[in-house]
Amino acid sequence: MDSAFWFNRAGYRAPHRPGDPAHDLDLGSYGAVALEDGVSRPKAVFTALAEAYRA
Repeated sequence: MDSAFWFNRAGYRAPHRPGDPAHDLDLGSYGAVALEDGVSRPKAVFTALAEAYRA
C-alpha cells in the first residue's frame, strides 16, 4: 500500500477509560487522537502516521 487516509481525528462519542481496557472504547476507535477530560492526547497511530508521511 502506498498511502492511507485517516478520516476521523478523534472518536468524540467513544469514552476514554484508561484503567478499564475492556470499556475503553476510544482505544478501538478510528481516531488518531484520544480525548481525555476534554484534552486531546495523540495515540500511537498518530505518531506512526506522522512518521510515514514525513519525507
